[in-house]
Amino acid sequence: MDDRLNDDIELGAALLSLGLVNPVDLLKAFQASQRDDVSLESALVEVGAARPGELEQIRQARAAGRTSATDFLPVPARRYNHERQLGEGGMGLVTQVRDRALGRSVALKQLSAKVGSDDESVGTLLTEARIAGKLEHPNIMPIYDVGALPTGEPYYTMRLMDTLSLADILALLREGNPEASRQYPLVRRMRIFLQVCYAVDYAHGEGVIHRDLKPDNVRVGRHGEAQLCDWGLARAEGLPDLPLRKALQDALARGERNPCVVIGSPNYMSPEQAMGKNDEVGTASDIYGLGAILYELLTLAPPVQGSDTAVIFEKVERGDIVPPKMRAPERRIPDELADLCWSCMALSREDRPPDARVLCRVVEAWLDGYRDRERAAERAFAETQRGTRFAEAYSRLRATRHRAADRPASHGDDLTDHDPDGREHEITAAFFQAHDAYTRALGFYPGDLVARAKLAELALAHLEDSEARDDDLGCQFAWYLLRRNNDGAFDALTEGTARLEIQTEPNGATIWLRALTQDGRFGTSPRAIGHAPVAVDDLDAGLYLVTAEHPTGLRTSRPLFLKFGSTRALRLQLDR
Repeated sequence: MDDRLNDDIELGAALLSLGLVNPVDLLKAFQASQRDDVSLESALVEVGAARPGELEQIRQARAAGRTSATDFLPVPARRYNHERQLGEGGMGLVTQVRDRALGRSVALKQLSAKVGSDDESVGTLLTEARIAGKLEHPNIMPIYDVGALPTGEPYYTMRLMDTLSLADILALLREGNPEASRQYPLVRRMRIFLQVCYAVDYAHGEGVIHRDLKPDNVRVGRHGEAQLCDWGLARAEGLPDLPLRKALQDALARGERNPCVVIGSPNYMSPEQAMGKNDEVGTASDIYGLGAILYELLTLAPPVQGSDTAVIFEKVERGDIVPPKMRAPERRIPDELADLCWSCMALSREDRPPDARVLCRVVEAWLDGYRDRERAAERAFAETQRGTRFAEAYSRLRATRHRAADRPASHGDDLTDHDPDGREHEITAAFFQAHDAYTRALGFYPGDLVARAKLAELALAHLEDSEARDDDLGCQFAWYLLRRNNDGAFDALTEGTARLEIQTEPNGATIWLRALTQDGRFGTSPRAIGHAPVAVDDLDAGLYLVTAEHPTGLRTSRPLFLKFGSTRALRLQLDR
């Protein structure tokens, strides 16, 4: 084997182990170098795995006996100015820097000092950048640049989301923060979750498994956008699984024999992840992670809690998780969302939804239904407002009629009611316009408690008005309307007993009572209560038809509404 081929094999092995090239491109480059009799460096450019400007860096690195991942990267030449530290995780340090070339602030991620800059760590960071960089989706944090700092450390830059993470929002909601409660009701949280589902579905289509889905890795922008970030534990088709390899090496370095390597965040990981079955981790594991996020969005608590990681792993492995509706019964969690969450978190991978598109469809359908309910509520509100205006007109017109009836007949001026029939028509029209509006409001939104209460108030007013005018049919309609729409506010009037005292002119008439039945009609079996004058205690409150018959043939009949706890004195004038 000639020296050049040896060098090419060594370089290819180094590039592959560092995650700088995928096996397919490396194989193409080897084939091109043999076919065209060129160096592997030139072949890498030919197949698109390296840029022409990188060749000199590669040559220099090899001449110096080095083959580092950073040899492929451009030096930023003081492009970025440090502004402030944003956070530090298990492997990476994230800072806010000013991009002098573009005049904007971005987030820069580099290796944490406690991790060091060994080739495995460098390769892991750059693989993360390349995985995230190839995922071009509006709900995935975009990568802007990758390079090496003047110190030689690798870095990559991404969009600066100087707003809250989904974990921050959930923490505020748990604390009862009123502003967070106003800004992030369930419907908005579901819109955020839907965007995360879109991102995961796209990543799966590109052969990428995130493996660390949790609220802390979702950033929420100022304009309602949500972006999935932190692909440091991701696995991509065609690239070595550097996070798993590094975790294994770290475990072996600690002296562990046959280590069980667990990758992910304990509170949100799938059972197969918790058991260290990394060969079984796939898209179904991310589906479980989405279900865990949904669980917290619905209940404001993660599926499993505690400080003991071993105990958490045991609960996850056994599926020892309280269903969301039982965990937070006070939150009135919609059934379809609770069912979706529970199916995503099934213990068996086969029992979970087959892909993230299923989640998207369920959440979209729920949001569409919510929008329909919202529009219905808006239309119901408008009809309730219209009904209130007519109900107020009905009240004013009745008051006008009452004042007109109380005026002396001798006035003969403009205050005298010259058109009682026209006035009655206006009163009737106002009542039915109000009734129509409230009924339409309930048609748009049957759960509108305001419209139902207003309709009950209108019915009570119509009942009292109809009784005063001896309109038994009007009383029957109003009583039916009141009973149907009473939400309990009028129980104090309609439930219980009352006292009735009746006199007739002339006295001695037999008094009969017929109570209104459940079907809205006066009963066919009247009850005789005695001869006038007569008094009856403990009559059920409600609507009655009172009939008085005198031995001389005189009689009269009229409706009567008895309110609970009242004493009603009635004087009836008998006619032939």
